[in-house]
Amino acid sequence: MTDTRPQLISRRALLRSAGAVGAAAAAGANSAAASAEVPVPAVAPAGQAPVGARPQYVYEQLTADEAELLEAIADQLIPADELGPGAVAAGAASYIDRALGGALSESHDAYRSGLAAFDRYCRSSRGAPFRELSHVDQVSTLIDVETGAATGAGTGFAGSSGAFFSMLRGHVLQGTF
Repeated sequence: MTDTRPQLISRRALLRSAGAVGAAAAAGANSAAASAEVPVPAVAPAGQAPVGARPQYVYEQLTADEAELLEAIADQLIPADELGPGAVAAGAASYIDRALGGALSESHDAYRSGLAAFDRYCRSSRGAPFRELSHVDQVSTLIDVETGAATGAGTGFAGSSGAFFSMLRGHVLQGTF
């Protein structure tokens, strides 16, 4: 007796197979280019990323410090694991930066003030910037912000820290997936 139920395919398996098809198409294009004897530089010209490397994104809406903090937070929210890349590899921070110049432009001030308040909270409650904290302290500060407990003199969250966390988490999810 044969099983007539449809096979369920996981999202990850679907993406893997789509990636394999894309790689095969790229390999075909590369072999066509090779047969046309077009030279391919082995080293990228100065100022460009090497072939196959993830290009360096130039942030337009966020400062370098804000972008580094956002990437560190995103890495804690959706870390890479054995099943695939996390938020940083997916480019969630660059997605947010681009969106702050367009569809999320009304959130630009909330990001600027929220990231600054988050940094102040980390320094006042844990004695160091977020990126320098241990994994446990990073997670506990994120929990404090999520639950609205990140208060105190000088933190400066406009409204609830929980509202900032909710906005940030939602955008990181959008940028990752």
